[in-house]
Amino acid sequence: MTDNKRFLGKIALSLLLTPVITLFLGEAFTHLYNIMLDVPISTRLTFTFQKPMIFALVAVLIVVMEAAILLLLQPLVSYLRRPDRNDETLYAKARKAALGLPWLLIIVTVGFWTLGTVIFYALNDWKSPGGTPLGWVLAFKISEGMLSATLNALIINRILIGAKQALHIEQVRAGEVDIFNKARDIINVLATMAATIAHLAYVARYFVDRNPAWQGPHNAVLALLLVGLVIGGTSFAMVLLARDEDRTQTGLLRKRIMELTATKAADLAARATIINFNAIGDLADSFNRYTDSLRGMIQEIVTSTRSLSDTNQALSGGSNDLKRAVAECQAAKPRLFMETFLKIRYADGTLDQYAATRTAPRDDAHRGRESGELRRCRA
Repeated sequence: MTDNKRFLGKIALSLLLTPVITLFLGEAFTHLYNIMLDVPISTRLTFTFQKPMIFALVAVLIVVMEAAILLLLQPLVSYLRRPDRNDETLYAKARKAALGLPWLLIIVTVGFWTLGTVIFYALNDWKSPGGTPLGWVLAFKISEGMLSATLNALIINRILIGAKQALHIEQVRAGEVDIFNKARDIINVLATMAATIAHLAYVARYFVDRNPAWQGPHNAVLALLLVGLVIGGTSFAMVLLARDEDRTQTGLLRKRIMELTATKAADLAARATIINFNAIGDLADSFNRYTDSLRGMIQEIVTSTRSLSDTNQALSGGSNDLKRAVAECQAAKPRLFMETFLKIRYADGTLDQYAATRTAPRDDAHRGRESGELRRCRA
């Protein structure tokens, strides 16, 4: 329960801070390089805090995102709270919840920034208090929303690593596709490029069209460095978060491989945990399927070996019986030869008289045993 509250609290904090920081930086940038203002830099920055409607829209955005994310993660939280964790239906929903979060963040964030900007301009007769055209503001909000949502998705993915490990995902099921994790590098590049182009174009417009006599920023190089620092730093942070998630997945896979190679009595039933469904996650899934196949082959070999051992024992017992029978026949062969010879030699019925004069009387048990041996050898 404590762990659940901890990661939910971190997610709520990320959902709060990321949009607020994005709003402050975006509004400060818009006013800082606004060609319609003839005021010093300090005054331009104070305009950032003079739009209560914008802050109200961001507050609504945060509430909506918090509610949507908590609703999406509810199956995951419910599953982790259960001590037995035997509900397969809830388990499937928990897996799906862990996969669908990034796209929900991106769609809600970009959609809300776009809708909020249009509503703000509509309420102000399609004019901004600072004079910035709607097209520029939409370009900023969409690109900034895309960048901040991608960053937020990666942060929350990093927070959820422990919860994903607790799910013990060992194989990718049919229909489970994490497009965000597979395409996150492309999304990162596109969001960074869009934000960079929009903001650099705005800076270029400022230095080309501004009145040189007006107050405001005068150093174009510093402006370029500022844009590059903020956007480049955000992109670099996203790369670090993505690589950290990959290192965690690679570490889990490496740990499982080392367990297999460290001892001769390796447990092939153990699996590498999958925490993301990108190329490295697919590799872990393939490794688990391979160990499953290897374990099945070994079980078949063991079963076949036992069957061969049982057959060998049965054949060995039959061979011993055959050896005993041959030995008995060998022992009885001289007597059989003598009886046959005598029957032929004394065909006139004097065999009994001859046998009586050549052999001593024998008891009935001995005669019965000898007759049985002769019958077997004749057979």
